[in-house]
Amino acid sequence: METGNFEIALRALATNRVRTSLTVAIIAVGIMSLVSIQTALEIMTDKVVGSYSRMGAAMFTVSSKEECAPISLREARRFKEEMLKAEPLASVSVSVVRRVAVQAKYGARVTDPLVSIVEADENYLLCNSGEMGEGRLFSRSEFESRSATAVIGDNICRKLFPDGNPVGRTVTAGGGHYRVVGRIAKQGSLLGTGLDNSIIIPISADGDFCLTVRLPQTDEGGASHAAAAARSLMRAVRRTPAAAADDFLITKADSLQDNLDSVKSKLSLAALVIGLITLLGSSVGLMNIMLVAVKERTREIGIRKALGARHSVINRQFLSEAVVIGQIGGVAGTVLGILLGNLVAIVMEGRLTIPWNWVALSVVICLCVSVLSGVVPSRRAAALDPIEALRRE
Repeated sequence: METGNFEIALRALATNRVRTSLTVAIIAVGIMSLVSIQTALEIMTDKVVGSYSRMGAAMFTVSSKEECAPISLREARRFKEEMLKAEPLASVSVSVVRRVAVQAKYGARVTDPLVSIVEADENYLLCNSGEMGEGRLFSRSEFESRSATAVIGDNICRKLFPDGNPVGRTVTAGGGHYRVVGRIAKQGSLLGTGLDNSIIIPISADGDFCLTVRLPQTDEGGASHAAAAARSLMRAVRRTPAAAADDFLITKADSLQDNLDSVKSKLSLAALVIGLITLLGSSVGLMNIMLVAVKERTREIGIRKALGARHSVINRQFLSEAVVIGQIGGVAGTVLGILLGNLVAIVMEGRLTIPWNWVALSVVICLCVSVLSGVVPSRRAAALDPIEALRRE
C-alpha cells in the first residue's frame, strides 16, 4: 500500500463520514459478536475447570434418572453405610436441593434470587471442597432433631450481614426461618450457583437425594474401581433386577469436564458461524459502498489517469480504502468484544482474559473481507477510460 494511496484513501473516507461509519459499525458488530462470545467461553471454561480441579478426579455423584423413582433417604443412608465399608477412606455425603432461585432476607436486606436451599449431612462441605469461614457446622443433636439451623454461603453473608458476623442471627428463605451457626468460606460460583449462594440445613424429610463420593487422591484406575463398586452397591440397595438397566446415574468429575469441552467446541463453532454471517453482510455492504464511491468519483479518476496515474495505482487506491475500513471495523470490534466478554469475568469473579488466537483470527478475517470486497470496485475504477471519465459531471 503506497503512502500516497493511503493518504488519498483517508481523505476520501473522511469526506463520506456517515457512510464510512455505518460500514465500520457493521464490520465491528460481526467481530464483536465473535470475540465477545469466545472471550466469555474462555472465562467460563477456566472457572469451571478450576472448580473441577478443586473437586479432584476421584469424585463422583450418584443420582436418580429423571424417568425413574427418586433415591429415598433410606436408600441413601444405606448406600452411604455400605460404601464406607467398601472404601473406608472415602467421604460420602447425602444431600437434596429443596429450593432453587429464592431470596434470603434479614430485616430489610434481601439477596438476589439466586439462593439454593440444600438439605445435607455432615460430609457435604468436605465432599464439595467447602471450608468453614467462621462459626461451625451442625452438631449431632441438631442433625438428629432436624433443627432449623443453617450454614450460609459467603455471597449471602456479605449481602445480608455487611459487618461479617452472621452467627446467631436468623435468616428467612423459601418460607423458612433458620438460625445461622456458621459461614462457608468463599469458594467462587458459576453463574450464581455453588456454595457461595447456598443455605445448608440439616436433612428434614424424604426426597430425591443425591450422593457424593469423594476418595483420597488416587489414580484413574482406583476411581473407576470405586465407581464400579458404587454401581453394584446402588443396584443392591434399590433391588434392581439383574436383567434391568440402572435406574440411577453415576457422574464423575472428569466426565463433566469432557462434556464441557464438547459443549465449548460447539458454542465456539456457533459463534464463528454467527460472526461470519454478520461479516458476509458487511462485506456486501462494503462492496456496494465502494462501487458507489467509484461512480461518484469517476471524474476524479479520469483526472488522475490523464495526469499519468497507472492502472495499478488506481487499483491500489480503492483497494486501500476498503482495507482501511475493514481494519478500523476489526480493531473496534475486537476491543468492544474483549470488553463485553470480560464483563462475564467481573460477574463471575474470574480472571480477565484475552483470547489471542481469536483476536488474530479476527484480524485475518477482516483483512480477507475488506480485500475481497474491494477487488471488484478497484478493478472497475482502474478500468475506466480517462476520456469517458472526464466527460462525466
